[in-house]
Amino acid sequence: MAFDLHFFFLVCVMSGLLSGSVAISPDTKSVSLLYLHANFLPVLWRLKVSIVADHQCPDGWTQLDDRCFIFKNEEKKFIEAENICKNFGGNLVSIHSELENEVVKQLIKAANANFVDAWIGLHDAVQEGDMMWTDGFSKDYEDFGNGEPSGADCMKIKSSDKQWHANSCTEENAFVCCKKVD
Repeated sequence: MAFDLHFFFLVCVMSGLLSGSVAISPDTKSVSLLYLHANFLPVLWRLKVSIVADHQCPDGWTQLDDRCFIFKNEEKKFIEAENICKNFGGNLVSIHSELENEVVKQLIKAANANFVDAWIGLHDAVQEGDMMWTDGFSKDYEDFGNGEPSGADCMKIKSSDKQWHANSCTEENAFVCCKKVD
C-alpha cells in the first residue's frame, strides 16, 4: 500500500528544505528518505540508512525513523484503544512533527475509502488544561482545529478537517498506535 504525501513534500521542496522526496515502501512499510538537500545529506542519510537497515517494524506496521505506526479501524473508547496499543508494546500515537502528523493522516486515509475520526494519545485527563501524551512525551508539536482544545479530555484527529479535536474519552473511535522499532 503506497501513501500519497506529495503535497506535504512539495511544500518542503518549494521551501528549500528538501531537494528530494520521502517514500513509504509498499513491501517493507518503511519510510525512506530518497535524498535531501546537499547540506544535510551526509548526516541525515547515514542516520536514515542505519535505522532502516538495522531495525524493522512488525508486518502491518509503517516505519518512520525509529518508530512504528499502525492504524486500527476498530471503534474503541480512548482507554480501551490505549490498552490495545500497550498490548502491542506501544501507546496511542504521540505526534512530534508535521511529518509524523502527515504520516498518521495518510495511514488513516489509506485504510478507508473515507477518512474516519481516530484517537491520538494526547489528553488532559490527569490535570485539566495540561495536555500530555500517553507515552509520557511532552507536547512539542500541535495541530489543533479551530477553537481547540475545548474542554473534553481526549484528542482525536477529526475527519471533517483532519485536525486535532477534544472529545469525550467514552466516545468510540478508530485509533493509531505507535511504538519504538524492535
